[in-house]
This record gives sequence, structure tokens and C-alpha cells, in this order.
Amino acid sequence: MEYILQVDSQRSFSKAAECLFISQPALSAIIHKEELRLGVQLFDRSVKPVKLTSAGTKYIAAAKKIQKIEARLFQELQNHQDDKKELVIGSSAFFFVNFINKLKEDFSRQRPQITYKCIEASTEAALHKLQKKELDMVITAHNNHLKDCCFVPIRSESIVLAVPAAFDINKRLTGYALTLQQINSGEWRQQRYPCVPLAYFDNYPFILHKKSKDMYKRAMRIFHRQNMRPRVLAHIEDFYTLYFLARSGQGIVFLRDSLLKYMEPTAHLIYYKINDPLATRNINIYYRKDNTDALVRQFIDFCVQSGKS
Repeated sequence: MEYILQVDSQRSFSKAAECLFISQPALSAIIHKEELRLGVQLFDRSVKPVKLTSAGTKYIAAAKKIQKIEARLFQELQNHQDDKKELVIGSSAFFFVNFINKLKEDFSRQRPQITYKCIEASTEAALHKLQKKELDMVITAHNNHLKDCCFVPIRSESIVLAVPAAFDINKRLTGYALTLQQINSGEWRQQRYPCVPLAYFDNYPFILHKKSKDMYKRAMRIFHRQNMRPRVLAHIEDFYTLYFLARSGQGIVFLRDSLLKYMEPTAHLIYYKINDPLATRNINIYYRKDNTDALVRQFIDFCVQSGKS
């Protein structure tokens, strides 16, 4: 019913599928199966945008009434809950400090009786705990499929190159350099700000994430596309350490743009925009496929809507 309502809302199977985070063929198959069950055709697919048939119009009217009844029932049940509920979230310190705390505060305005237990762990450890049912969800930039788990994207982040200001190459690249203000305002994403050719840094030292991290894998794929074999000085666990190593002049690093919102302006670093699709990545919520807890689902939906806005 929710899928059919979404197609009606978007007047497009492809747009509805994007909103629902499923493929268009899967959505079409689900709705076709429901039409076979009902013995009617709900949408006229011969026109664009798609239109409701007369049977579809009746279905949508009834479905909206059902939605209102469900919403009213859910609210009544929540109002009669005596016990507080707890959400157990696993993630890195970076996400707790810079992202998750704000989500918790906003969600608590809707559900003030909810408590939270936050477990700081590496992505690998947190996802393992999720599989063992020790966590309700994990928020991470990890984007690989995990046995018995699903994930949905809740927002995206961009990756910038941070180069020690003392490196001579910066003198030749002033036309590409970005200020901290340009990055934090989002202005730098405009097309008028050029991307730096990474080949300029081929002979300079880099400091990368640990080899198990998504950022390391992205960096190596970016280097491969650019036919680069940079000198790697070290592999580091977290972005904060990478930032301070770069600021002290040790080497070039890849940083997430959201981290820079919490850093003071410094003359010791020069920032550059990267021209590669891998320089943008999603932040995802992982949850177990067998988790039917309505509160978990509600929090995930809230995070998705927050990301869109």
C-alpha cells in the first residue's frame, strides 16, 4: 500500500523507487503482483506521468483513510506506554560528536520518552555487534552488503584534499585552493570552483586511513584511476589524527568536509576539490533484516527524512 501511495504521489515509478530506496523493476513487480491479487489495474502506464485508473482512484482514497487510522492508533498506543524504550546505536566517535547527537535531540522532541545507549566502536566492530543483535543499528560510511542486514542512506558527505601549506607545489596551484569558509558554506561545490589534478601531488607523501577503512579503499581506487603510485607514510585510524598530522606538515590527507566545520582556520593547510565520483559517499544506517521493532523503523525513517531536508 505504501509503495502504491508513493507512485501516486510521485506520478512516476522511477521517482517513487528512488524515494523508497529500491530498484524500479522491483517496485513495478510488487505493484503488478498487487494488481493481480486485486484483479484490477491501478495505474495507466501508457501515459507520462502515469495516471490512476478509476479503480486506482478508489484504492488511493481507501489507502489514505487506512493511513490515518494507523497513525491515530499508533499515537494512542504510544500515549499509553508506561515504560521508556531504549535505542542502542553503534558508530564512531566522529559520528556521535558531529551528527548523531543532533539526530537524537531532534527525534526526542517527537518521542521524549526514548532513551539512547551509544556504543563507540570501529565500523567493523560495530557491524559485528549488529549481527550478534547487540545493537539496534549502526551509522557509518561503510557501504558494503552485510549478511542478515540492510542499510539505507541518510545523507551524503564530500571528501577534500588537505595539503600542508609548506609543500612547494601549493605555489603553482593557487587557482585551485579553497578556503575553510568556502568549504563550510558549501559554496565550493559550485561548478565555478575547479578540481585540482591529483597528478600534481604524485611525488609528495600521503597519509592514509587503515587498509580496512572505506576511505583507504576509495583513495587507492582514485590513485589507480589517475595512474598514481604515491609514497604512503602511514595508515591511521581516525580523521582527527589525519587532520593534525597534515597540519603539522607530515603529509597530504583525504578529509571529510563535515569534519572541517569543527576546525579553526589555519595557515598550515591548503584545501583542494577532487574530481572523482568517489569523492562523494553516503552515510548509511545499517539494521538487521529480522528487526521488526517499530521504534527502530521510526527512528530510521526520521533520519532519512532529516537527511533529505
